[in-house]
Amino acid sequence: MLGKNLSKKQINALVDFAMLQLQKDDYEIINGLFFKHMTVYQLTKELGIPRSTVRYRRDKALKQLKKIILKS
Repeated sequence: MLGKNLSKKQINALVDFAMLQLQKDDYEIINGLFFKHMTVYQLTKELGIPRSTVRYRRDKALKQLKKIILKS
């Protein structure tokens, strides 16, 4: 599917599908950083977790999203 030209609607659907596959904690990180445009600092305050945890979960979730999208 990714080898073809995808419409914006198809890309959005694929991202939505992939996001729903994430664990809740990872979803919150990705949603906060990329869709709510929050900073790592803001997420640490909102979620009450260290910056290193936010960065770790972000990196882990992005790898998972890539894997899910490439399989679709």
